[in-house]
Amino acid sequence: METMPTDVGSLEPLTPTLVNQSGEVVEATPVLQPAKTEHQQRLNHEAHRRWRASTAVDFLSKVGSIDILETRINQDSTVLYILEVRLNSSTSRLSLKQGSPVLKIERSFTEFEELREGIQKAPRAFVKLTAGREKRKKILAQFMGDMVAMGKRRAEKVGKRECEAQSIIPVLLEEFLLGQSSN
Repeated sequence: METMPTDVGSLEPLTPTLVNQSGEVVEATPVLQPAKTEHQQRLNHEAHRRWRASTAVDFLSKVGSIDILETRINQDSTVLYILEVRLNSSTSRLSLKQGSPVLKIERSFTEFEELREGIQKAPRAFVKLTAGREKRKKILAQFMGDMVAMGKRRAEKVGKRECEAQSIIPVLLEEFLLGQSSN
C-alpha cells in the first residue's frame, strides 16, 4: 500500500481539469467574467440599497415602541443601555404577552453616536444629546422612537432628486436594532 505524504507543504497545487466525452482529460481554463463598468456597479449598488431600504422599512413599520428602562456596566466599565423593542400587535405574527419586549438589545453610548453620525450624513437629521445617565435614557429612547418614525415615512419623489435618507436611514436602524454590521 502506498503512503501519502503528510507534509502539506510538499503537495502540489491542483489545476482544474475536465473529462470530455471521449474520456480525454483536458485542463480547464477559468472563464473570466467581463469587468463591470463603473456605471453598472453604481446601478447594482443603488438597486441593492433600494431593496435593503424596503425590507428595513417593513421591519420598522412593525416596531411599536422602543424603551430604555435599564442600564448595566460591562467588564470594560462601559455603560450599556438596554433597549426593549416591542412590535405592533396588529403587524406581528408572534403571539406574545401584551407588553413583553420582542428584542432586548444592549448598546453603548458610542454606538448611539455612530448611528447618529450615520443619520446626520443623510439630509435634515439632527438629534441633541445631553449628559447624565437617566436623562440620556429618556433622550435616547425618544431619539430611537423618532428615528423609527422617520424611517417608516415614505415621501413621494418630487423633482429630479430623490431623498437619500429614505434608503439610508431604515437600513442603519435595522442594522442597529438587529445587531448587524454594515460592513
